[in-house]
Amino acid sequence: MSTEITPTLWVGKNGVNDAIVSELRQQLKLQQTVKVKILKTALQESNRGSVARELELASGAKLLSLRGATAVFLSPKRSKRSDKT
Repeated sequence: MSTEITPTLWVGKNGVNDAIVSELRQQLKLQQTVKVKILKTALQESNRGSVARELELASGAKLLSLRGATAVFLSPKRSKRSDKT
């Protein structure tokens, strides 16, 4: 399913900042999942895994997958529902 989604958010040279986290939260309010592309410029000071985990913690979303430089996040509302089942 996540392969069909196109990235709608890109993390660049400024890394994970308030604007990126805010945008991810806004997109997750409107969509169940959001695909985030981590650009090479974001990886100068950290690795893909740490960028994805930082986004996950800051946004409250659940990291569904990390393949290469692409992360897919699940809305916090949706992840709470799936945890109950």
